[in-house]
Amino acid sequence: MLFLQIPSLYPSLYTTTSQDPILEISATLSLGFLYASSGKSAIAGTLFRQFLADSSNSFVSSGNLPEYRFQNAYASSIGIGFLYLGLGDEPNSKTSFFERMKEFFIECIDFRISHLKSKSEASLRLLKGSVRDKKVLRLPSMAVLGLIYLKTGNKGIAEKLRLGNLLPISKCHPKEIVFSIISRFLILWDSIEMTELFFKTESEVAGFSKLQQYIASSALIFIYGLKFMSTCSGSFCLAKAKELILQLENLTSLDLHTVTSLLLACYGIGLLYCGSGNLESLRIIRAVRLLFLKSKIVTSFHFAALHHALGILFLGGCSFHLVPDSKCLATCFAFLASVCLEFSDIAFGTLPNIVLASATKKPQSQDDKDMEFCSKSFWNSEYQSLLEETLARICSR
Repeated sequence: MLFLQIPSLYPSLYTTTSQDPILEISATLSLGFLYASSGKSAIAGTLFRQFLADSSNSFVSSGNLPEYRFQNAYASSIGIGFLYLGLGDEPNSKTSFFERMKEFFIECIDFRISHLKSKSEASLRLLKGSVRDKKVLRLPSMAVLGLIYLKTGNKGIAEKLRLGNLLPISKCHPKEIVFSIISRFLILWDSIEMTELFFKTESEVAGFSKLQQYIASSALIFIYGLKFMSTCSGSFCLAKAKELILQLENLTSLDLHTVTSLLLACYGIGLLYCGSGNLESLRIIRAVRLLFLKSKIVTSFHFAALHHALGILFLGGCSFHLVPDSKCLATCFAFLASVCLEFSDIAFGTLPNIVLASATKKPQSQDDKDMEFCSKSFWNSEYQSLLEETLARICSR
């Protein structure tokens, strides 16, 4: 059934104009989820061909080819990442096809290479495209390398993802900073430290502008959320998130990059205190929401993403939490990346269900029950009215 939803696998003489693009993207993601960590070469070949697919009849007919190109590449890369999740250094995974595919992804993220060097059919196909096509494949390639080498500690691949090795720091796009930091530390998992020295080293890189430092800081908070998920040991991150908010207090409006940074920080805090209903975390999310209300560019999509972070904080009425296994980590990254790229269909149509599938009932002590009661009381009395106000504002736009 999944293969039937992927037009790039149809016979060349077969055409259709009724295929819904979201079905194609969802089927591509689902193939990766279904065969997660299996390393099946046949499925990898299917997903890689889809990664390079140039057109979809439904998108071409509506004039949305660039949009399809990006979403399709992203969905396919996440599927490939799940297929080889954490298997990058496994001897059984290192087939000739895997090595060619890895070489291709590395070439896609390095724009100092003016021409792709590998002679695989995939590379030759891409050479027929434009430089814009190579740019489209860059962020998905960074994501797939992070997932394939998850927790492997492969310093060679991680170094290739470092921003200074990709292009000059001053030319780095904010989304490239986010994907670079998160993908690199998914690989260098054991090197993550919740210390001031580590935080400054990674966020205050020489050559970073203030905006780039701001974005890097929020990406690090999200990495802390993945690393220390459900541990409730995030006082350091709470302090850093407050600093990010204080820097924006005097602004009359926000830009999209700042909005994305605040969402990253909120998700990181939500994951750190997952299922705890921590009131300090709730106050930070509330402060971000108030900042969102000041900006005209913030849409219902951003509010929905913010409330998703809130849902993680109160997961299962403070009775559940997320277990940070490899699949949960990969799904949380894939979901947040789709939010950064504003792929609403992927973000809220497919991935949250898989995140929630990782939720488990947690044992409760008396202290947990007391904290849960306080959190629910605060929710019922204060935040419910704030939520109603937000919904009314959205509906009035």
